[in-house]
Amino acid sequence: MTLKHHELLGVPKHANQHRLSRLTMEVHTDELRIMASAVESYTDELIAALEAAEKRTAELEASHAKLRESMAAIHNTIRLDGVRTSLAAIMGAAKRAHDESSAAAGISIKGA
Repeated sequence: MTLKHHELLGVPKHANQHRLSRLTMEVHTDELRIMASAVESYTDELIAALEAAEKRTAELEASHAKLRESMAAIHNTIRLDGVRTSLAAIMGAAKRAHDESSAAAGISIKGA
């Protein structure tokens, strides 16, 4: 089962905070209060990391879709125009598509 960050926020998070607050009030120890605070902070950090990962995944998916479109256009140019398209134009289009995709993915190409 995959949890989305919105499933970790809102009512479930507030219910857990309430339970932790009640527990820390009943136990009366600083150690438990510190632990509860640390758990809440860690949970918030995990939620933030999940949100960042979801954003990055969406960026990479968009980049991949753009790369597929570019490669399809190059393929169609070669197939439809054949010998009328210069090899330099085809290679230039392929390099641009590759460079854009690499940049979106955060890949550094040496000598580029």
